[in-house]
Amino acid sequence: MVPVVLPMQQPVDQPSANPGYSHACYWDNRYSSKPTTFDWFFTYGAIGGVLCSCLPKDLPCLHVGCGNSTLQDGMSKDGFLSVTNVDISPVVIDQLRLHPTHGNAYDVVDCRDMQDKYSDGSFGGVLDKGTLDAVLCCKGGHADVVKYCKEVSRILAPRGIFLLISLGTPKARAKFLDAGMASWSIEVLLLPKPSGFYQTEAMITGRQPSRDPESRAGVDRKDAPVRMHGPFSMAEASGLIGEDPDVTAKFDPNDYFFAYVCRKQGSAKEKQPEQQQACQPEQA
Repeated sequence: MVPVVLPMQQPVDQPSANPGYSHACYWDNRYSSKPTTFDWFFTYGAIGGVLCSCLPKDLPCLHVGCGNSTLQDGMSKDGFLSVTNVDISPVVIDQLRLHPTHGNAYDVVDCRDMQDKYSDGSFGGVLDKGTLDAVLCCKGGHADVVKYCKEVSRILAPRGIFLLISLGTPKARAKFLDAGMASWSIEVLLLPKPSGFYQTEAMITGRQPSRDPESRAGVDRKDAPVRMHGPFSMAEASGLIGEDPDVTAKFDPNDYFFAYVCRKQGSAKEKQPEQQQACQPEQA
């Protein structure tokens, strides 16, 4: 079984007094001590279908907080023409540059301020798997996440897609997406957590998952293809997981990651890059 590690031990919406996750030196030390590959939450084998369905393959894509992930290798094999992988750690970017793959570029970037790196409207897609959650855990995390979301809005072309994969529920994430992004349409996918994640979570917190029957298929391994629920609107997703007291909950939010498919709106008069239709991945 591929090991699964919880990215943070405190609730993901409570900023921590430990600023480590937002500092390059923390990640430099981590990547220097054990050069390897690792994917938070899911590998490409699990969520490749989600990425292919939701992100445009023929336009430049930015992979934010790539770390030592191998997502970009799978994206290249599946036809993504140009993926720029960025991280705050120079150490991990140097490691990735030693083994480049076709269509991939690598750069040292702080996601809170990309003004010196990328001009407005540079990318057709932006991918985040756990990076926003990590930034949010740090001292000053709320303000930093709003800065990050504003930067994503700036660098995306009109009708571009920001795919955010997060532990945070719709109610918890909406306040940041709404504050950092103007004129967005957002759909939500519910992604069942791999069983290995539950095992680590149980060791740390003592919590046992409810594991309703609908969430069990295809989650035994971190790299097993995910069968998700959705897409839903933000309001629908909130109701289904019990955030709306007027709606009967269908899913336990602790059993899922959440994928937010955020499409930047564009004027009909603007010249738009040709994009895929709305995200329609395979449903459970």
